[in-house]
Amino acid sequence: MRLSSPPANNALVKLFEVRDSAPDNAEALALEIRVGERYAALAASRLAQDKVDLAVDFLVTAAALAPNNATVVKLTAQLEAKAPGKLAAQRQARVQELVAGGHYNLKRDRLTRPRERNALYRFVQALQLDPQSAAAKAGLRAVADRLLELAANPNASADNIADWRQTAQMIEKRYLHSSSTASVAAMAQTAAPAADDKPAQPSPPAASEPSPTAAVQAEQQPEPEAQSATAEPASAETSADEETAQQERQAQQEAAQALDEWIGMSVTLADDDIKAGRLIAPAQGNALARTRAVLRAAPDDARARSLAQRLVGALTLAALKEGLEPEMGLALLAQAASLLPGDARIGKAQGEVLQRQAQQRAQRAAAKQAARQAAKQAAESQFAPQPEAVAAAPAPSANAKEWVEPVTGMAFALAPKGCYQMGSAEGEADEKPLHKACLDAFWIGKFEVTQAQWMRVMGSSANPSKNAADPNRPVENISWHDTQEFIQKLNELSHANFRLPTEAEWEYACRSGGGDETWSGGADVQAAGWSKDVVGDGDGPYPVGRKQPNGLGLFDMSGNVYEWVADRYERDYYSRAPTQNPRNDSKNSPYQSLRSGSWRNEAVEVRCANRDWIKPNYFLDLIGFRLVRPAS
Repeated sequence: MRLSSPPANNALVKLFEVRDSAPDNAEALALEIRVGERYAALAASRLAQDKVDLAVDFLVTAAALAPNNATVVKLTAQLEAKAPGKLAAQRQARVQELVAGGHYNLKRDRLTRPRERNALYRFVQALQLDPQSAAAKAGLRAVADRLLELAANPNASADNIADWRQTAQMIEKRYLHSSSTASVAAMAQTAAPAADDKPAQPSPPAASEPSPTAAVQAEQQPEPEAQSATAEPASAETSADEETAQQERQAQQEAAQALDEWIGMSVTLADDDIKAGRLIAPAQGNALARTRAVLRAAPDDARARSLAQRLVGALTLAALKEGLEPEMGLALLAQAASLLPGDARIGKAQGEVLQRQAQQRAQRAAAKQAARQAAKQAAESQFAPQPEAVAAAPAPSANAKEWVEPVTGMAFALAPKGCYQMGSAEGEADEKPLHKACLDAFWIGKFEVTQAQWMRVMGSSANPSKNAADPNRPVENISWHDTQEFIQKLNELSHANFRLPTEAEWEYACRSGGGDETWSGGADVQAAGWSKDVVGDGDGPYPVGRKQPNGLGLFDMSGNVYEWVADRYERDYYSRAPTQNPRNDSKNSPYQSLRSGSWRNEAVEVRCANRDWIKPNYFLDLIGFRLVRPAS
């Protein structure tokens, strides 16, 4: 859904181009209505969520494209009842911003290029939002005049001259509808000769002398009348030049007057925003956006500079507000510095905010250290290792589907024997080709190994995890070699044969026994997965078992922490992998495979088929593991 982005390739830009090339085309008109209806649907959705500002933003565009649409009419009435005058104010604010942007581009001769960031586009958008906007019309007049001025350059190419003339005439005809269209057309014709135009040549003089009769007639010609005859064309030419100059002066005066009115209105609206606390939000109606627009259009205007002073004062006070996060305060001061670099108020406020930030960080560090110490003390009493507690871990019964390892309390689920299609035909290159893998039955941990379980085996003071506030979180910050040490000690305590899963076993289990599942448990990463799309900038990793299990009863296989597996990583291993119980023990690769993805990864990176890699001696607070043991 590319309605307004990316900048050079979206529905609004395409619509603008089609409308310019064929304004009366039925398909173009239908496209305009469809885009308007889409914006109306977005407005309705945001209004249903009580997001009034976003609803207003979408509805302003929808009303410009499809004013008679039933949804637009209905939403307009609803918004007017919910927030009287807000829609009109937002529309006017949008017009002002577009006009300011148009003047900014006009000064830099960005008349019709680049796409969406040119004077013509912005003035037309403003006029579409407010067909009576004098500022938008004055801006379009200035664009047309500048195009004709360029077309008068005798050194310009014939193609450019023709294009500039045509665009200027289009602006007059389509957007201004003024009575001066004919004069502009005349200006376009006389602005510069086309490449193949040749000035009229004077007739060559006669080869013979004039006859006496002709000479007498010439002498008898009254002198005043002769002067009048020769002066008449010059007078007409002078009159046309004066008319043209007068039109140019009038257009410049109209543009200057419209800009002056716009500056006054923008300053008033910005002051209202400052009083209401709308300093940097919402996106389309805040004091910072209006101030920047005014400064871009008229950087030397006294009203603009005075407005900047007032806004910097307001931003400085807001940054020092009690209870505001220092990071947010520094962000506000950075915005203030972009308006008035070197302002003494900003420097003083930055010093106070930085001091507050340092104090806050020290307090948080102390609190975190206290929490870690408390967790460590609790672990020392609760999770002490018990090397003599169990002589041997009893094997699971023949018909069991679940089993609990008694030394650590780890729960295991049975993955039955079977074959499946491993990899992904649509995924990354190292997930291809899709190939058959057949596995013997095995037991696999229902959860990632937790910090509590790690400490039961390795000792209460041996927790390597960075986020150690909850012992039920996965153990992390461990290397592949660390997992081997843990497995060796656990096998000694339990007299069992635990190991890391192979890539094939891990993916088979993630897919609930080899099913066609994108994420563990199905197609819904929200239900079973921990990814950035799900938790945002949360405080992971998260305690195990809080999401839905997959079809084998396994938890957290899509995200939370990466999981070490037994295989070495090779990008092209799938092209030569054996079918039966594949495992890559190649000595040619320095990398160890990782699966699952983490809570800091995007959803696409926590798919069952996704592969990753890292050197086995590396450790991160995003990497954990789970165990398997043979079923027989």
